[in-house]
Parts: sequence; C-alpha cells; structure tokens
Amino acid sequence: MCLLQRDEKGKGAASKAIALAILLALLLVFSTLVIAPPSLHRVLGEVFDNNGLDAALTTPVWINLTLSNITYLTYTTGPPTFENSYDINVMGIDNETIVIRSWNATHYGQNITNLSIDPGDTITNIYFLLQRGSEANVSLKGPFNHSVFNTSALFNITANITILGADATSCGATLSIVNESVYNITSGETFTQNLGDISRLDSALAVWESSAKAIGSSNYTITSSCATDGVILLFLNTASVFNVTVEQGAPVVNLSSPADLATVSQFNITFAYNVTTTSSVSACSIYFNGTLNETDSVVTPNIEQNFTIGDFGNGDYSWNITCVDGNDYTGASKTFTFTVQAKPDLGITSANITFDVAAPIENQSVKVTANVSNTGTLDATNVVVRFYRGNYTLGVQIGSDQSINVPIDSSNATNVSFYAQIGYNNIFVVVDPPAGTSGSVEESDESNNIANNTLSVVSSQYIAGNLTGSLTLGDSTGRTLIDWEVSNTSGSNIYVADSDSTISFDDLQALGRSTTGAIESNDFEELDILINTTNVTDSIVSLYLEGGSPRELSTFSIFGKAIENVSIINSTNSTNFRTGILWDTSDDDSANEVFDESDEEDVVFITTINIRSQGAYGLYDYEIRIPATLRQYVGASADAVSIYAELR
Repeated sequence: MCLLQRDEKGKGAASKAIALAILLALLLVFSTLVIAPPSLHRVLGEVFDNNGLDAALTTPVWINLTLSNITYLTYTTGPPTFENSYDINVMGIDNETIVIRSWNATHYGQNITNLSIDPGDTITNIYFLLQRGSEANVSLKGPFNHSVFNTSALFNITANITILGADATSCGATLSIVNESVYNITSGETFTQNLGDISRLDSALAVWESSAKAIGSSNYTITSSCATDGVILLFLNTASVFNVTVEQGAPVVNLSSPADLATVSQFNITFAYNVTTTSSVSACSIYFNGTLNETDSVVTPNIEQNFTIGDFGNGDYSWNITCVDGNDYTGASKTFTFTVQAKPDLGITSANITFDVAAPIENQSVKVTANVSNTGTLDATNVVVRFYRGNYTLGVQIGSDQSINVPIDSSNATNVSFYAQIGYNNIFVVVDPPAGTSGSVEESDESNNIANNTLSVVSSQYIAGNLTGSLTLGDSTGRTLIDWEVSNTSGSNIYVADSDSTISFDDLQALGRSTTGAIESNDFEELDILINTTNVTDSIVSLYLEGGSPRELSTFSIFGKAIENVSIINSTNSTNFRTGILWDTSDDDSANEVFDESDEEDVVFITTINIRSQGAYGLYDYEIRIPATLRQYVGASADAVSIYAELR
C-alpha cells in the first residue's frame, strides 16, 4: 500500500514515482523468490542395448540441460549397482527439461524428461530403439597447433575422416581458414572436397595443398558431413588447429622416410629428414599425432638426419618435424602419415564355427570346430580357444580350454564335443579370453575374437513298423478263450501317449476343439508350453497350424465313435501316413470344457494303419510323428511313451 499527500505543488507526482519504484522493487524481489537458482540434481537410471540386454560397462550417457545448454557426459559404471547403470549430479533448476542420450556402435536411445524437484531423484532408463545414422570423426593429421612455416612454403593440411554409426553416402569435408592472407589453399584446390561413400569404420583422407602467404598467424577448422548423417552423438565431426604461424627466413624441413601413407611392420622405425638453412641448427623435434616425442640438439644441416623410435602399436600415425635455427627461427615440415601393423590379429566368425552333424537328434554327440585366423603381422602362439553353450557371459563352458598356434596369414582349427539338446544349441567361441580384453596375446584388433553359430535340434521322433501276428486270450487255468490271428489290420489305429498317462479312449476329443466342438486354436500353443517345444523349429504350432488355423482336418473312428475335425499332418514325406492329436476330456478337472495349461489333460497322438505302404524309411503298416518331450508330459517316473493299438 502507498499513501499520497498533495501538500505542495508537484509533490503528488513525486510520491507516485516513489510508489512506482517501490512497487517495481517488490516485483523484482517477488520474481527473484519465484525463480530458484540452479542446484544439484541427481540423475540416474539404467541403459539397455538394441537387443534388450543390459548395456555394456562404460557405455556413454550424455545429458543436456535445455535452459542453460550445459551438457554432461558420464558412463555406465557397474558395481555396486547394475553394470548398465549410470548416476550423476547435474546443476539445474527444478522441472528444467533435460535431454538424455546413450549409444553404442550402431544404435542409440533418447529420453526427454524434467528434473525432479530437489531433493528428489530424476530416474530415467534409456533404450537403444533408434538406429544411428552416419557420423564423421575428423582426425587432424597436420599442421598442428603452433606449427611454423616460411613464407612461400608449401604444406598440406590433412585430415582423416572416419565414419561412425552407419555406412555413409555423399560425404564431404570442408576447410575454413580464419585469415586467408596468412596462408591459403593453392590454385586448383577447393575448400570442400567430395569424399564419396564411406562404409562404417572405414576412412577417407582429405588433403589440401596450401602455401604460406604472409607473416602472421591463423587458425583453421575442418568439418565433415554426409547425406546419411543422423543425430550427432560424439561431436567429432569438427576439429580445429590454432596458431599456425608464417615467419620470414625459417629453416626448411623436408621428410624423407617413411614415405607419406606408408605401411610398416617393424616395432622400431627410423624417421629420416633433411633441414636446409643458411644458419646453424639449434635443435630438431619430432612429433607424433601432434605430441612431442623426442628432440635432437645435435643436427647437421643440409644432409640427411634421422630419429629412431620404438614401441609403436598397430594403428595409424602422423608425424612431422620442426627445427630451430641459430637465429631462433622455427621451420616445420609437412605432416606425413603411416600405418603400423606388427601384431597378430586373431579372428573368429560364425562361418568358421562348424558342426560335424548337420541335423542331430536329441543327446547325439556333436563335434563343434572353430577355425581361428590370424590376419596380423606376427605369429600367435599358445592361443586359448574356449567354447560355450549359450552366451559366453552366462553360458556353460564346453570341455576344457584348447590351445593352438596360428601363424601369420593362416588359420588353425580346434574342436570339442557336446551332446545336442532339443531346440536351438547356440555355441559361442571366445578366442584369447577373457573377452573384451587383450587376453594373453596382444593383438591389433581385440573386437573380432567372439562369434557364435547355432545348431537346431528338432523335437520330432518317428515310430514305424508292422502290426501282424497272433493274439491269444486265456484264463487263469491256461485254457484258450480267444485265439485271434492278426493278418489284416487295415483301418486300425495306433495311439501314442506318455507312459504315465491314464487314457480314457471313450472320452477323446480333437485338440483344438472343446467338448462341445467349438474351435479352440490356443490349444496348440498351450500344448507347446506344456511339452517345452515353444522355441523349437518343429513346434506343435508350426507343424499343425498355418496362419492360426489347422493345416488340414480329418475324422478318425475310435472304438466305433467318429472324432471329427482332428488336426493332422503328414507323418513324414507322404500322405500314406498321417498323424493327429487328441485330448482326454475326462481329465478336464476345472470343467471348463476346453484343453488348457492349468488342467494339463492327457494328450494322445494317433495314426491309422495303412498295410504295407511306402513311408520315409521303407514299407510298413504304420508311421507316426511325436515330440520327444511327450515322454515327460505327465511326470518323469517312466520317462517313456506307450504305444496302443486298436485292432479291427
């Protein structure tokens, strides 16, 4: 509230001005109280990769606070929490919108949320649901920061462009120079170079011939992009060099060997150069990838000099030499690049994991062979090869560690044996374990030491044979009551069920039908669950259904009763023998009139005798196809199936 008193001329207006100032001050205080200053907020969660699995340890997590545009970079840390968890404190405002991204080599995930009100935690999980686009990684090869050239000297501005994320098309690299009067590209060069299409993890070299123009210093920047670029995650597509200087009268340094773009295989390399000057030379220094490595203070100008450097690992390097003359002028050479390949590179692929049995049956011994290659430049000895059933991080090792020698540009194989199980037998091979480390063999590439291949074992078993002979029914005294000569059983039925089942043949019904005859398509899926065949190639659903409906229906006469709409398939490779599935309605304990997983009613596989007919394995009277796990349907006491014959 403000009280105005008009006791003198003009005082009322002054009082109004004072009141307005007070009001504005109050509003300012009010606004200051409403907008809280930034405070620490805890942001945490889990990261899941594109396979729905926990992301690997040290997976990057990037967070952007949209109001301040401040970014944070952290990584999944593992213990004491989950391996795929991240946890970071950021300085932000309550309810501020944040963008969280995480990625691996080929996929990424993004979540946009708001910071929780302090002291609450912001919990956000990231899922790699998006495929990465291409993204350039610009690696400068020279000149580097603080390089010095003579006026009129020619030198190359060089960058290596590596593509991350995905294959790229229509790539280019653009050079920008802050002060083109100091140095500039030569005539015929263009600031933007077309690099074409580049596959993921492949590289292209961009080189601009340039010349020193005038005394001074300038910076330059190289930016690369492709038509297929997506969200930029690593921000490596731009790189800059600062303070490239042009001086008058500096010594001229020329590199001799290794030649530009050379590939060498030695660990110790001699780098030859020549420095030309009218003065003495105080010192020359050699740089690798822009970092000083060694300085020589005893240099003779105008004749070849050299540095011998060792302990290079496999990879790409750039090198250049700077020399200081007696007048303290500094001259720099061009920058050359070279590649060192002087270590083994062991590798295994899915194609090089093979099985000696292409279509094994359950519990058959199978030999799995791993053919390990060495594409490096050193022989590899005592290489450990380890086999696993299932993913190597969770699976069970098969046999013991195998040890082999793998020469350069060659391969060597080793094997173990295992017993095939019904379903998919996914066999992993790890070369030079533990996975993801250098193991006992230091290699040029550790990322190609794991592969897997899958061997599928079907659940189906086949029973075939003849049904002829004599049946005699007698009493306790040994008298023959009925002497039945079985010579023609055509049209009779063969039944197969778990030996622990008690079948009421008068109460059988077609699987896929209720007791009232209504369609129940879920029966087949539920039977797969009960006999553990859901994830095998010859599951009940895959064999008997097509598009959710039975492939074929038939009618069976069972003890004089016609059972209609029985789903059937060929027992093997012809229509001479058919197999159908029935269920025992007398086991419908819940009285819901349908076959279901909860009641687990007995099931019976049925075929009709077809005298002396051609089957997959010869001429016989019957042939029926059953899942091997039927023997464990009711219980494991017998672990067998029983075969019943209804003779007519």
